[in-house]
Amino acid sequence: MDYHSLIKRWTALPAQDLLDEIFTSYGTRAALGTSFQKTGLVAIDLLSRHRQDFRVFTIDTGRLFPETHAYMQAISERYRLALEVFSSDANDVADLLATSPYGEYLFLESAALRQECCYVRKVLPRNKALRTLDVWLTGVRKDQSSFRGTLRKVEVIEFEGRPILKVMPLFDWTQEQIDDYIRKRDLPVHPLYAKGFATIGCQAPCTTPSLPGEAPRNGRWRWEKSGLKECSLHLDKFDDGAGI
Repeated sequence: MDYHSLIKRWTALPAQDLLDEIFTSYGTRAALGTSFQKTGLVAIDLLSRHRQDFRVFTIDTGRLFPETHAYMQAISERYRLALEVFSSDANDVADLLATSPYGEYLFLESAALRQECCYVRKVLPRNKALRTLDVWLTGVRKDQSSFRGTLRKVEVIEFEGRPILKVMPLFDWTQEQIDDYIRKRDLPVHPLYAKGFATIGCQAPCTTPSLPGEAPRNGRWRWEKSGLKECSLHLDKFDDGAGI
């Protein structure tokens, strides 16, 4: 396949056209991964305007907010989604918790253990999804953080010895555009936004409401004062510089 030409064409397409082409061409070998934040909601709504036969998956870390579970159910019913939920194996989680006397809160002990927690609870379940895909769509946008601004709208990643197209269809949209779309379409957003959250992840203390004027990703892992506020889902590799 001529990935160079494909990437060039897809990068130039607006979100609706890009989504239509991907699911027309790849069918069930393409899927949108979402944690049901605003960008994921917009992507789901865009897809639903032209088709019903699209895959959506999410990751249950075992530490999601109750509001997230309820919202996932509500959105699945609204769009008649056969939502695919991936989670870590129980043995992997048990082995993880055994590595620290903090148990469930081992992520407070060190940045390395926090990254390991994200790896077990997010990356390993994501890998289960990727084994079924040729195209992985995400809700990452370049205005979400300085790191995310360095990513590309469409790229080829190497996963278990084969290429997968990773696509961020709303990469160039601003937060204002996302909010405007939601308002015009009268879409129901995750209830935690009304409680001051700007990003939705695992329960506190991993995710907290944002303070006035601060970057949205600052609501993640507040005790970490340096490094990337990332969980390794969108990094090339998992290591102690990683900083879902």
